[in-house]
Amino acid sequence: MMTAEAVHQAIDEVFSDLEGLDVLLSGLSDAEILDGVEKLALAQSRLTTAQAKLLGAYDGRDLHELDQAKSPSVAIAHRTGQPLTRCRKRIKQARKLTRCFPRLAVALAKGEMNWDQAELWFDMADDVFLCDLLQEHEEALLACVWDSTLRLMKEQLAQWRGLVAPEQEDELVDRRLNKVGARRYQDYEGNAHLEQVLDPVRAALQNSVIDVVRERLFAQDWAEAAEKYGEAHAGSNLRRTNEERLAEAVHLLIMAGAGSGDAFTFGPPVRALVKVLVDDQTLVDETARQLGISRPDRSITDLKKRVCSLENGTSIAPSEAYQLAVLGQVMRIVLDGKNILTNVGKPKRFFKGALREAILARDRNIGCDVPSCIEPLSRCEIDHVEEFSRGGPTEHWNGSPKCKRHNLAKQNGRFRSIRDAGGRVRTYRLDGSEIT
Repeated sequence: MMTAEAVHQAIDEVFSDLEGLDVLLSGLSDAEILDGVEKLALAQSRLTTAQAKLLGAYDGRDLHELDQAKSPSVAIAHRTGQPLTRCRKRIKQARKLTRCFPRLAVALAKGEMNWDQAELWFDMADDVFLCDLLQEHEEALLACVWDSTLRLMKEQLAQWRGLVAPEQEDELVDRRLNKVGARRYQDYEGNAHLEQVLDPVRAALQNSVIDVVRERLFAQDWAEAAEKYGEAHAGSNLRRTNEERLAEAVHLLIMAGAGSGDAFTFGPPVRALVKVLVDDQTLVDETARQLGISRPDRSITDLKKRVCSLENGTSIAPSEAYQLAVLGQVMRIVLDGKNILTNVGKPKRFFKGALREAILARDRNIGCDVPSCIEPLSRCEIDHVEEFSRGGPTEHWNGSPKCKRHNLAKQNGRFRSIRDAGGRVRTYRLDGSEIT
């Protein structure tokens, strides 16, 4: 067991080296810097975990009373100079970690999970009922999600919540609907502002219409700029910004809804479209629940096979997916046990239609397949892993999402991609090193 003096000495040794950090960095290779960034992020997460455990001990022993403070958060804010709201959040998280989730604390201490992932648990545990369920399923749930990315873990926890507590999930939907609202106001220059809060489904429906109109406005601006400045310089000479096109799209839609003028002279009427990804078992289970049919409890060990989200990755409740499935159209996409698609189309130059939708559904948790990219799936194109120009076929196994920037960079030979035997797309620099 380390003494307090040993802990202080270890901390002092870490920070004493910071003064010579600039000299140290100048002698490091690119690979060593990349490795250092990754290790430092892990160390920072483990340090936050250690801080939470210390705060948990501080809170458990009521040490704030030694400072005659009203609460632990007030005492910590006084001692550290940090904002009171941040200290309250840290104390609240420390209580959950030390009192409710001992196995999660072990995973954090070992570096198997990071603090951002743990905060997903803490946020869900704000609900007393869900907190009890999390404690009950903690070990099994950790075994399912410990190696998931932050985005995938968020979706898996949402699937777990819908699986073990469907009534709570329905209450969450109701709370989201109760938060829907909008407000209008004018600034001092007389400009009108419109702020809106929508639930995920209605937001997706609205955005699908707005995006179509905005794309038409972009095409107009591009055609005007290309005619005046040429195709090569059109992009830097567009008449309107993205924000201006968005405002114009909203205005045109409102005018069209009021039946005013010729709002759609530049294109046909727009149809609202929302795409939902839901696995067949979740849909069957929810259908049975809606019809009052009893079904056996499903194991949480198959969370990685479950999905219930919008195309942009936003998780929705199974009850919302059920309602949309009843009202809309269903396209079946079949994956094998390794999440690899069956053949869904004939070879062609572009990934379109059912083939494109199937690839997007398969890679819903990836976004752009370049590991360092954060662009969501909704902003990605389907790229040929093996270049079409080099004989790469337009098949499901050779398609993968890439944002426009990285798709163009790959075409220009700045890096290369390979799909390994396990079906994962790996990205390599020109020197042969992998981007991880």
